[in-house]
Amino acid sequence: MGCGTSRSTVTTGPTNTAVDPHPKCHAVGTEAASAPEHGDQASCPPLGCRSSGSPLTGGPGEATGPLEAGRSQAIDSTLNALSFPPPPRPPPPHPPHPPAPELQPPAPLTPSLEPSPLPQLSLGGVTSAAPQPPQVLSGILQQQQQQQQARTDNGIGSVAAAVVHHDEKPGGSSPKAPAGVEAPAVQAGGGGAALPPSPGGGQLLPPAASMPSTTPLRDSDPLAVVRMGISLRGLRKLRSQVREFLGPERYALASTADVNSQWVQAVTAALQCRLVELPGLVEPEDLGVPMYFVSHAWKNSFDLLIRGVEEFLESASEDTRVWVDIAAVNQHPTPFQQADVAAFKAVVRASSGGTLVVLDLTRCNPATRAWCVYEWAATLGAHGPDGLHMAISAADRATLVSSLDVEAAECFVAADKEAILADVVAQHGSTAAFNDMLKLQLLLQPLSYRVDLERLLGGEGGAGRAG
Repeated sequence: MGCGTSRSTVTTGPTNTAVDPHPKCHAVGTEAASAPEHGDQASCPPLGCRSSGSPLTGGPGEATGPLEAGRSQAIDSTLNALSFPPPPRPPPPHPPHPPAPELQPPAPLTPSLEPSPLPQLSLGGVTSAAPQPPQVLSGILQQQQQQQQARTDNGIGSVAAAVVHHDEKPGGSSPKAPAGVEAPAVQAGGGGAALPPSPGGGQLLPPAASMPSTTPLRDSDPLAVVRMGISLRGLRKLRSQVREFLGPERYALASTADVNSQWVQAVTAALQCRLVELPGLVEPEDLGVPMYFVSHAWKNSFDLLIRGVEEFLESASEDTRVWVDIAAVNQHPTPFQQADVAAFKAVVRASSGGTLVVLDLTRCNPATRAWCVYEWAATLGAHGPDGLHMAISAADRATLVSSLDVEAAECFVAADKEAILADVVAQHGSTAAFNDMLKLQLLLQPLSYRVDLERLLGGEGGAGRAG
């Protein structure tokens, strides 16, 4: 059992029964030499037959020919090309999530039964007022009237008395009476009849002006008050608002001072503005330079003031403008008020028709009030004798003449009285000369047709009655 094949010669050797471990090792096309016994495995035929080890790697007895070396390198290159990278390392396991915190149930909400505080109107500063129903506004008015009464009792904040040129102390308003207790009647600001204890149930503010959305554009011009004349149409609208608020009975008895302290100052408190500047109350086309300056005593009836103007201008156009201090002058202690009062004589000069005097001697004699007399003097200086219009009877005229004495006239503020007398002397030389001139004017009662003619020829609207 040899390993020879065709074209091979096997040399016999010692007897050996072992099987040849390389049956395929042949020298193809060559003559095989005598081989030793297969038991010692001493040699391998050509073409790299190995006697031991892996058939793909070298081992003992490996052939070292050039062909065998190239073959070994090719095998190594093939193995390197076919080698695979090690499998990727599995990612580390994610850390366990922390346990979710235990949710606590929300605390039960307990509704509050307390009402939210309402904004307060303040006479001392500008505050914004949120929309409120008329009932709330009436409550605010009552509280503000209490504050104003306390200020007036202490001699503080008496705007009409201390600064406005008619120097009448505003009438106080009654505090709110406790439930079940009837409030006492309020004495009229001018010493007239007692007023009913409560308003007539009307709104405090006009509908469009009750909650102004923007601050009015207050004119900062020192002479802005000259342009605050109000038309007859606007004046009648103001009267309707006051009458609605006070009610018919209270309105009929209210003095101008009462209307100022109880309505004008209240509706303008938040904005600290002039009444004619209150948004929605007076239309812009109803304002402008006045034709007539209106002189009146604040102790007299407010209704008489409006009716006196209407009667004098009964044939005038609705666009005819008059200057009424309660509407044109800022009624709060502000720089605007100081400028308004300082421009008083400029207003008289700008009123081309002169001064209209409205008076009621049964309640107050304007000849005994320093500011009223001073207005008459300013009118005479600016427009002459026919610029002063007084629609009064002969008996009332005689009363005025006999009581007129500028030095004896009353004035609530002593400083105002001194300033008035100083100006009278500067304009007329002496108080006596002023008294004589003014008395003569009242006695002669000159016709004012010249003013009417000038107004008509100049194209100005309206026609006033002769003074």
